[in-house]
Amino acid sequence: MHRLLRVGLIVALLASIVAWSGGPMGVTAQGQTFSDSMDSSATGLLSSQSPDPARFVYGYQNSQFIIQSLETGWNGDLLAFTSVPAFPDVSVAVDFSIAGDLTGKYAFVGCRAADDNSSAYMFEVHPGTGQTNLWRFDPESAANLGSVTDTSAVNVGSANNRIEIRCEGSTITGIANGQQVLTVQDSTYTAGDPFIGTGKTDATTDTLLTGFDNLTITELGVGGVAQQPTQVPAQPTQDTQVQPTQETQVQPTQAPVEPTQGTTATGDEPVQMVPLSDPTIDPALTFDEAFMVTLIDTPAYESNGASGDLVNGRPQYLTAGVNLTDFYGELSFITPASDPAGIWTFGFCFWADANGNCYDMFVSANGTNRLWGIGVFSPDGYSLIQSGDLPENAIDLTPGAENDVTIAVYNGVAMLSSNTYELDASVVLPGQPFGGDIKPAAGFIASIEGETRTLPVTMTSVAIWDLSAGVYPDIFGVSDTQTGTDTPPVTESTQIPVEPTVAGSTGTTGTTETTAGAGGNAMLGPIFNNSRTAALANAPLFSASPSSLVQSATGFRVATAGVAVSDFYATVTFVNPVDMNTRTDIGIGFRDILDNLEYRFVVRSDGAWALGIGASDPIAQGTVTNFDTTPGASNTLEIIARGTSGMIALNGVVIQEVDLSGNLNTGDIYIASGMYGSDAVEGREVPFTEFAIYALPA
Repeated sequence: MHRLLRVGLIVALLASIVAWSGGPMGVTAQGQTFSDSMDSSATGLLSSQSPDPARFVYGYQNSQFIIQSLETGWNGDLLAFTSVPAFPDVSVAVDFSIAGDLTGKYAFVGCRAADDNSSAYMFEVHPGTGQTNLWRFDPESAANLGSVTDTSAVNVGSANNRIEIRCEGSTITGIANGQQVLTVQDSTYTAGDPFIGTGKTDATTDTLLTGFDNLTITELGVGGVAQQPTQVPAQPTQDTQVQPTQETQVQPTQAPVEPTQGTTATGDEPVQMVPLSDPTIDPALTFDEAFMVTLIDTPAYESNGASGDLVNGRPQYLTAGVNLTDFYGELSFITPASDPAGIWTFGFCFWADANGNCYDMFVSANGTNRLWGIGVFSPDGYSLIQSGDLPENAIDLTPGAENDVTIAVYNGVAMLSSNTYELDASVVLPGQPFGGDIKPAAGFIASIEGETRTLPVTMTSVAIWDLSAGVYPDIFGVSDTQTGTDTPPVTESTQIPVEPTVAGSTGTTGTTETTAGAGGNAMLGPIFNNSRTAALANAPLFSASPSSLVQSATGFRVATAGVAVSDFYATVTFVNPVDMNTRTDIGIGFRDILDNLEYRFVVRSDGAWALGIGASDPIAQGTVTNFDTTPGASNTLEIIARGTSGMIALNGVVIQEVDLSGNLNTGDIYIASGMYGSDAVEGREVPFTEFAIYALPA
């Protein structure tokens, strides 16, 4: 579409949006600087009012402000105005990212919009091409004041961009990621409202979804200086449409967010983030760990609930407006009256889509019996998957009593708790996990067929947290693993490696096998020693105080360093347990991004060793003769990893050079024991010392 043909759409849209004047300001600095971190509509600067809710979605979601078109054929501009004064001279800056196909899509910042929204200045950036434009909109036309394509300033692709327009006197300037790309002189308009927005041309029929973050508006001409962003927004998620309903099994609309590790903070004390447990192995532990997320994270959705009258057979919903695969949700409700008689339910409809599909997990009662259940809503009706009894203290059946129902959904397992605060039920969901909206729900089925009376119900509060990062705060563990003297947290792994191929037999394709005596590989020894010496010349990236690992028969436990490295030197000394009647093993995992595809180097007390990716077949394996099997004796593992190659050593002897091209991730490093199920004795303690990580010199 030619730019001038868009003017009618722009002007019509501007005229249709009610000016945003209510709502609290964001953070107000000295004089006239306003900021919006997009964390909550309660403290936001932008209006969530859509010009047409059936076609466009506006709102604060997942710590972003999103603007979304729901029609594939629509093209034009969508603007969001701010609750700040109209300034003559102003800077408007915001971070943005656009989801999906970027063809013909753009975002913009603007200033000096007239009261009737008929005129303004606008700086526009196309992340698909790097093109930027400065526009002046007049009541009947639009003028392109400047255009340039600069891929050195614009992050081309799905990466985030920070864009800024500065209107100072007659000078209008467009800035991308801190770099000035366009500046013009134009004195047509001298004051007006700031705004942000997004749009697309007719070059694509794809829908539009843009996420914004870190909005800063600074009055200029009185010493104001535009602020730099403190963080960049995440790639916006493909959120659900307005008022989505329920869902069965559909393909996910987005890939899960890659989990991360690191530290977060409560007050001044850093808290180590460690991986959530595998819910298929220990759902109760996973549920407890998910609760820990709520202690430090801001909810993705929060509500004071709602009250209403339920009609027989017609459940009612609140809509969170999120798109989550893994989450933790809490709902508090008041026990309804016993008349009219029937069964009432409270719970969550999750992974909801616009076609009427969702999983429904709930607690229910009829005045006497307490049940839990999970089912599926679809356009064809409702199917119950599984249900069971709840303990007596799970729900207080006294009318007017307050109750809680909590669910966590993680890695395809749904877990439920009630007033007991214990795990009451867990269900492995069929198929692959996928994302969708989450809808707090209440329902009523009357005992009398044809009952026309309604049942008054009340939800007192609802909150939903995002678990997609796959980590939780180890509040009771070590606060900071980067100090060089801390004990790393011990956490559950999610898999057990396969049993290794017997040394000397024919391995799988790409597998190397070796037998190393006490002398090891003499040619690699000097190279390894030189690299070790160079690494030890610098302070460690991480070192731990002596501690212990406790073996588990259901999944090996790890102590993580909490680092993010690809190239490194790692060392750890394990002390044999007192009980050596059953074979044991020791190992190091590295380049770990919590996807179960990290490298695992394991040496067993019978001398067998293996290196593999996750739980797959080893890529290298063999035997060593220098493992000291004496109870209480020490054995030291060392690894040097650099790019696609590495070297592994036991007790100072280099075993072999290994191919590391299968995983080049920058990730964490952990130590473990009992990595093979047959080597683990429940509760057997394996002490360790001198666990340290060093950077390799360039």
